[in-house]
Amino acid sequence: MKTKQEKPPVQLRRARLRVVGGLAVLLAGGVALAACGSGGNSASPSMTNSGSGSAQSAPATPTIGLASNAKVGQRVLVDSKGRTLYLFVPDGTGSETQVPAQFKANWPQLTTAAPVAGAGLDMTELAVHTQTDGARQVSYNGHLLYTFINDMAPGDANGQGLGPNNWFVLDANGNAIGLPRQVAVPPASTPGMSPSGGMGWQGW
Repeated sequence: MKTKQEKPPVQLRRARLRVVGGLAVLLAGGVALAACGSGGNSASPSMTNSGSGSAQSAPATPTIGLASNAKVGQRVLVDSKGRTLYLFVPDGTGSETQVPAQFKANWPQLTTAAPVAGAGLDMTELAVHTQTDGARQVSYNGHLLYTFINDMAPGDANGQGLGPNNWFVLDANGNAIGLPRQVAVPPASTPGMSPSGGMGWQGW
């Protein structure tokens, strides 16, 4: 004769259902986490690349460079805006400008605290000299550099030979172009000297 099996109490059955349901939820959650882990790798490269892809600082703009000049017939020194640069013969290779006060407005000094040489030029030839007015004037190959107020556009060289024979453009070596043989650049400037051999400050 079969023994009648007693059914577990209702509360016990409900507890078992809750346990089974909880396990099902945990298993589903594990599957979801695994899926997120496998799919989340696509975001990792962009995060890593965000650091390596940061913009690098741009190279400094050259203070002086070289540009072809039709009037002179060869390449000459120019500033960062392409304006022709000049040396002043009476400066010689001295560190102090000899341009008289009344003419300084016509010949602006090339100034900067940290000059940079462009392609084809020698960085070691650049120097900065503090003038009496506080301006930090740039020199190349020992020659203080200037622009000319009447040069209106890159390529102009309207100051060439003015003074007379005081202002000259420079080549890639920092030497005067077109300087007459009888007009020698002094090794060092002499304060108060006549820049035009007794002819006064004409032609400025």
